Amino acid sequence: MTIDNINRSLTERFAKELPDCYDRRIIFWFDPEREFETVLDELQLPNVKILKLTGDNFFEAKMLLSETDTQSNYLVYDPLTYKKREDNWLRDIQLYSEEFRADLVSMQMDELHIPQTTQLRRAMKHYAKFFESKERVANLSALGTKYENAGQLHIDIMAVLCGTKHNTVHSVLRTILCDSLYNEDNECLEQIEKFGSMQALQEMTAKYTGFVGNKFDLNELAVHIFMTAFSAIGEEKVLSGLEQYISPENQTACYAFIDDWNNSDESEKLFDIAEDISDRMKLTQRLEKLDTDILLKADSLPCIDEVIIGRFMQEIAENVIKTEEMLKAVESRRTSKWYDRYEHLYNGLYYIAKMQKFHYEHIGGFHFGTYKELWDSYTKELYVMDTYYRRLHIYFRKSLVCTSGKWWDCSPLFQTVLLCRHL
Repeated sequence: MTIDNINRSLTERFAKELPDCYDRRIIFWFDPEREFETVLDELQLPNVKILKLTGDNFFEAKMLLSETDTQSNYLVYDPLTYKKREDNWLRDIQLYSEEFRADLVSMQMDELHIPQTTQLRRAMKHYAKFFESKERVANLSALGTKYENAGQLHIDIMAVLCGTKHNTVHSVLRTILCDSLYNEDNECLEQIEKFGSMQALQEMTAKYTGFVGNKFDLNELAVHIFMTAFSAIGEEKVLSGLEQYISPENQTACYAFIDDWNNSDESEKLFDIAEDISDRMKLTQRLEKLDTDILLKADSLPCIDEVIIGRFMQEIAENVIKTEEMLKAVESRRTSKWYDRYEHLYNGLYYIAKMQKFHYEHIGGFHFGTYKELWDSYTKELYVMDTYYRRLHIYFRKSLVCTSGKWWDCSPLFQTVLLCRHL
């Protein structure tokens, strides 16, 4: 930053309208590296007095600013560093004054309206390469964050490098995992390694998910998050042997992360990853150990719904239709996390149960003396059987499209459709 730029910047600062209840403006120019000490005398600031701190004139400076001259504008040049807060005699004056720094980092922080705190300055210096790009700086500024700590800056920079407009931990991790689970193919990770901070990413991930390791492996991270969320099922016989993948203290956070992901535009990718991890970890086989009532209370991963549906499908294939249990199960799953994925299958089960219930209620058959009696009975009550049957057909056809390639076989549902024609 040239002397002309410094002079212009300071002149503009002193010319600004004073805040309420202020009679004059005091600006502290901090320069701990003494880069501008030799050019201090070249400044030309109208109606501004310059005071240079030497380390030996604290008393004189405090008397001047607090007692002797309380009306003049002052630029206080401070090239000193303080080991302890009490070593700084003018700290109380600094608290109601303004700050100025002339280095590149300070200019960038001013441009982004970032407070000149030690923590934030240290973080800014770490991202020197990031700030070389005007586009990245513009994208960072567009986030509009009012920074209070370095953690917010770390997240925002990662959000910019990942190309997401949502500057949250969830959004950053979600975007990274959606990119690729293989480190060498992940463009987000490549950008963070070049222009961001892998250390910040690892520390953020460890804090919010509990994932730690010598190597930041995205595949292992995904397994950790999904297994930790899955552990909410709380059944020891299901979770036994999975302890190395689970962080109990981060269970709620990982569950919330998946829930938030499921409500985002990347829900399809979430489902694919969940299916892959469930297959690799053989979760379906583990869940087979649990009663249906226990499964109905859990919804951390989609494999739980697959086991519930598969269990009822198998029973239907064996001509066992537990009407009330099926109706209860379908109703309880309507508010579950993954219901939209399995809606057609659940609706198919629902109408099978309703048809079976109708059948039980009329097990004695139908006896009418006249066609009118038959017609009246049909229009008042019996028509619902046709309604159930047609709706079963609708959801059966939809399920063939939506479940194509999935692990279960829809043939039991198809068999039921055929059998229902003979009821």
